[in-house]
Amino acid sequence: LIESYHESLPKGRYPLAFVFFEIDPAAVDVNVHPSKREVRFRSETAVRGFVIRSVLARLRELSETTVPVVPVPQVDVTSPPFAMTRSVSLPAMVAPKLAPVAPAMMSTRAPAPSVTPMRPPSVAPVPAPAPTAPAWRFLGLAHGAYALFETKAGLVLLDRRAAHERIWFERLQAQFSEGTVPSQRLLLPLPLELDPIASSLLLDRLEFLNGHGFEVVEFGRNFFRIEGVPAWMEPADAEPFVRELLGALRDGQLQERKIDVAREQLARLAAARAVRLGDVASEAAMLALVAQLFACRSPLTSPGGTPTHIELSHGELARRFQR
Repeated sequence: LIESYHESLPKGRYPLAFVFFEIDPAAVDVNVHPSKREVRFRSETAVRGFVIRSVLARLRELSETTVPVVPVPQVDVTSPPFAMTRSVSLPAMVAPKLAPVAPAMMSTRAPAPSVTPMRPPSVAPVPAPAPTAPAWRFLGLAHGAYALFETKAGLVLLDRRAAHERIWFERLQAQFSEGTVPSQRLLLPLPLELDPIASSLLLDRLEFLNGHGFEVVEFGRNFFRIEGVPAWMEPADAEPFVRELLGALRDGQLQERKIDVAREQLARLAAARAVRLGDVASEAAMLALVAQLFACRSPLTSPGGTPTHIELSHGELARRFQR
């Protein structure tokens, strides 16, 4: 409870709560203490992670909803090798608010009816024309970060990092959706030590992470090993990236219930890590970068929404020089 409330209470304050925990008796040893003041769980890590995730999920619901009610939430979760039920009564210091939606750990959606859309047989889809790279002439680099081009309309200043991020973002999105993320095994696995909350979050999303080019395994309580990384990632960037990803998970930005949104956010974080800019660049490399950029679906902006390039027309140049 203290670890779950770490970011919700000031130091020196403690949560007041009743936790009713039901579990298979075979998974509990009650003979550890003579007066039964302590018990021992066969799978302590799973129990600890379950309580942390349940309380965190409830606190997140309270911070995101606006309808004040006071009922005690109950969630039934069946997870081999034992079934658990949590009932958490939250303290008065956290304003209890509950939206009329099902908790994150339950799936209550009815299956959608099968509907076949009608399409007129005489109308065939018209393929969109393939994008073509503009005819730009490379002039050079400015401050190592910008590429300057001459065009028929004037001058273009290309943000190299924004262009690379856009290219990598759409490339990774395609790999994630197709399930074809190339991975590389590490000769020496990287150790990763986390706090209990981050550890529980990572355990919950190991399957998702390992399905997108990583190979992370549990190696003890709050310890993990990174044994493989995606081909686009430098091994030295693996630990900072996983920690950044866990920060996004803690903020609720990656939700496995919305797999497309989760993959898009993962691709956005990965694209920023995948870019490696050199201090020098040849004309062929810069023209190839422009061709790849304008082959993207959205070449005008980076994944973060910043422009990939700006154009100064002849009229704008003449106005600036007062001609």
